Amino acid sequence: MKSLINEHDITKMMIEKINESKLIREQEEVQDTDNKKSITITGSELKNEENRFTEYMGTNRVEFNELNLYPAENNAVWSGKFNNGIEWQISVNDDMVINTQGTPIDDPEMELIEKLKKYASVWGEEWAKKLRTDYANEG
Repeated sequence: MKSLINEHDITKMMIEKINESKLIREQEEVQDTDNKKSITITGSELKNEENRFTEYMGTNRVEFNELNLYPAENNAVWSGKFNNGIEWQISVNDDMVINTQGTPIDDPEMELIEKLKKYASVWGEEWAKKLRTDYANEG
């Protein structure tokens, strides 16, 4: 007896295998501003970064901005804003920047900032490695 083949399921499994092996990266948006080529990370790679961030920080109350790569400069820049008004920016080459916009800084905010600082350090190391390997020929 022949078994029925669900082509949709087979195609879905093949796409998942490709994504897992990172043989094909999703098309990133490439921008050339002031002769600095940048790549804006989108799709599942961005979603994975957002999920890792919220899991590490212990909050979903964050609004993310674009994650931009600058391969020629070996830099990545990402920013966002917590619901308490604290804006943040992390990058591979620069220190973490925060803007509290008049937000009172009590113990919970200090803990959040300290946690963000630790995350930024690990994130910077990981993206420095990715820029040297995965994006080495893109600059």
